[in-house]
Amino acid sequence: MVPKGLARAAVRFKQAAFVGTFVALMMAAMIVSARGILLETGVRAGVPPQRYASAPVVAATPSS
Repeated sequence: MVPKGLARAAVRFKQAAFVGTFVALMMAAMIVSARGILLETGVRAGVPPQRYASAPVVAATPSS
């Protein structure tokens, strides 16, 4: 039986490589998604100044 295509041949003869590639791509997609979610949260989130109104001291870096 001759596999029809490169992908089928890779799955048939090198299953460990196929699984490793699949896991690596899944992890990469998960990392990209997590970074996108964090970026979107940072863009939309805003800390109102009233939150710091009762603090005795607020330390901040100088804006340039």
